[in-house]
Amino acid sequence: MAKPYAFGGLAHICVRTKDIEQSLAFYTGLLGFEMRFRTVLGMDAEPNGFWPLKYALVRQGSCAVELLEPSDTAQVPISIKGSVEHFALLVDDLAAAVADLQNRGIAFEGPIGSVPGLPGGFQSVFLEGPSGESIELCQTSGQ
Repeated sequence: MAKPYAFGGLAHICVRTKDIEQSLAFYTGLLGFEMRFRTVLGMDAEPNGFWPLKYALVRQGSCAVELLEPSDTAQVPISIKGSVEHFALLVDDLAAAVADLQNRGIAFEGPIGSVPGLPGGFQSVFLEGPSGESIELCQTSGQ
């Protein structure tokens, strides 16, 4: 029986941030994402530490990152990975991206590494975003 719907892939990744301005500068200024939407949600809601909520959506290619800054930033769990270990961004020249970002002050969690045995070749490196999010930059030889 055919389903009356189909999944179309990842819609976005959500990152809670203590400072939406810092996160926007990181994603748009350093990583080249484009601002798609920005607002404050829940202005009419009962303030409860989460509402009102600063909200922004940035996108690069098919990757969208939703940034949320709750009114009480103590609710932002920094460096607690939970069940989402990391998210990965494809890059066509990993070595050039790493060199550029290092020149702009980004520290990486280690050197570029590869995963032996993956078809097509795969290299990656990890960095930490301004809200503690773990970001993998990766390149496949099939790009």
